[in-house]
Amino acid sequence: MTLGRISHAKAQRRKEVAKDPVQKQLPREVATLLYMIIERFKNRDPLPIYRRFRERGRLAPEGLQYVSSWVDEKLEICFQLMEAPDISYVNEWIANWNDIVDFEIYPVISSKEAADRVLAPDR
Repeated sequence: MTLGRISHAKAQRRKEVAKDPVQKQLPREVATLLYMIIERFKNRDPLPIYRRFRERGRLAPEGLQYVSSWVDEKLEICFQLMEAPDISYVNEWIANWNDIVDFEIYPVISSKEAADRVLAPDR
């Protein structure tokens, strides 16, 4: 597992429903962070991943919320957006998959939130 740049580790914690369309669907009862997770299927083989998912589900701990995912056309890499109160939830989930997937984790914020930070009056 590779933890991407953690400069966003202090990302603004959101307690309300975000104004970003991707995040609107997620209720905010606790402060959460978004994580972009890049999954590289070991041996470039998606079959073990899809079999395990079909047989056992996402294997995510309570508190880790799946948002959305995309797979490259070669079926070798998955880009997954997840939400959790902190990185420990992501690490627990990864432990269920790291025998067949290599991971990169990037704490992320929405483009709108990035623009707001960059264009803030006090900057």
